[in-house]
Order: sequence, then C-alpha cells, then structure tokens
Amino acid sequence: MGARLRDGAAAAAAPSAPQQPPHAPQRPPQAHRSGRPTGRSGRPTHRSGASREGRPRQGVNIYGVLRRLRLRRPPFALLLVVILAPVAAVLALTVHGSNSPSSPSPLIASGPARACVTARATAAATARATASASATASVPVVVTERVRTATAIVSATRSETVVERARLERQVSVRQSVVASHRSCARGTTRDAAHGIALQQAYDSALNVARPKAIAAAHEHATALVAQVEPALQADAQRLANSRAVTAAGTARARLARQALADARAHAGHA
Repeated sequence: MGARLRDGAAAAAAPSAPQQPPHAPQRPPQAHRSGRPTGRSGRPTHRSGASREGRPRQGVNIYGVLRRLRLRRPPFALLLVVILAPVAAVLALTVHGSNSPSSPSPLIASGPARACVTARATAAATARATASASATASVPVVVTERVRTATAIVSATRSETVVERARLERQVSVRQSVVASHRSCARGTTRDAAHGIALQQAYDSALNVARPKAIAAAHEHATALVAQVEPALQADAQRLANSRAVTAAGTARARLARQALADARAHAGHA
C-alpha cells in the first residue's frame, strides 16, 4: 500500500511531456554523426547556408570550390606548338647556314603568324701585306802609290769597284668594314615569334654577304697602300745602299793603298 502511494506521488510530481496535436504526423528519427545533419545515405551534408531550424550549417566544401575555380589545362595542340616552335627555328637557321649567301632565305612554315624583316649587318676584315724595296750602290776605288829610287820613280796602281746592296721590307695592315642588308620572311606561333625568327635569319644572311665583301675590300686597300709606301721605301733602300758603299769604299781604299805601295817597292827593287 505504501509502495503504491509512493509511485502515485512520483508520477504526480513528474512534469507531463508536451503532446503533439493529433493532426501533425510524427517524423521518423534521423541519425546524426558527430553532431552534423546527415542525408539519406547517412553521410554528413555540406550545404552552405542555414538549416530548416534557422541555424547555420557547420561545414563548407572548400575542395569543391577550389575544384570549380581550378584553371583549365591548355589544349594538347597548343602545348605541342609551343614545344616544337624553338626546334623548328633552330633547324631553319641550320639549313640557312648551309645555303650560299646569294640564295634567298627559305620561308619557315611553322605557325599561323608571318613576318618579313630587313636586317643590316656589318662585317670587318683585316688584310696584311708586305712592301719591299731593293737598291744597289757601286763606288769605284782607285789608289796609286809611288816609290822614288836613286835612278827612277816607280809607281803602282790598284783599283776596285765596291758594290753594296740594301733591301727593306715594311708590313702594312688594313682593316675594312662593309655593311650589307638582307630581307627574310618567317612563320611562327605568334607575330613576335615570327618577327624574331625572320630578324635572326635576315641578319645571318646579311652577315654572310658582308664578310666576303669586307675581305675583298681589305685586300684591295692593302694593295693600294703598298703601292703608296713603296716609293718612299725605295728611296730609303737606296740611301742605305749608298751609305754602305761609301763605308766599304773607305775600307777598300786603305787596303788597296797598302797593296799598291808593296807593288811599287817591289818594282823599285828590281829597277
């Protein structure tokens, strides 16, 4: 009896649960994981914004946003053109180097853009030549010596022609510059690329034309310079030969005087 009274008192003391209206159907219980609302598959939803109860959702799918903002990859054809364009330019320049300078530059067909450029190149060459001059000088030398005896005067004569030669050389150097121009056309992936290829090709062609002209012009001017230098060089060589001849004549005169005196004394002894 006492137990029944205690149970009745406990039931009276406990607050009664609110009752739902009879017309509102009860919702099935939804499973929750880690405090996040889940969908039908049981996985946590990541939709942004507020929930039906008016509370903001806890997670935002940042990976989905980054995936949508990721840049698209360039097409494979564009990558292939960018990779092969420098290779085509190098091959074209190599083929052009084997051509003759007078032959026109080939058109590089690699890309939609086309450009034509006229370039100028300067080539310099140095030519060396030797100017030479030879001269000969001759000086006759005559020496007479006399010896007096008791009965006669004996004389003896010795003569010689001194010949001296001189040769002078002078190195001349001439540097000549020649400017040549050439026009070349090329294709490339862009207009700037085509312009760069055409400019390089036109410059190489102009340089190949200017180099032979510079060498020929340098040799021509060196020959002309030798012709201008040779007269003065010839005069210097003649003066040098004359000076050598005079010096040699003095030495020969003293030698001939001794020989002539010896001859005169010998003749005087036999007289």
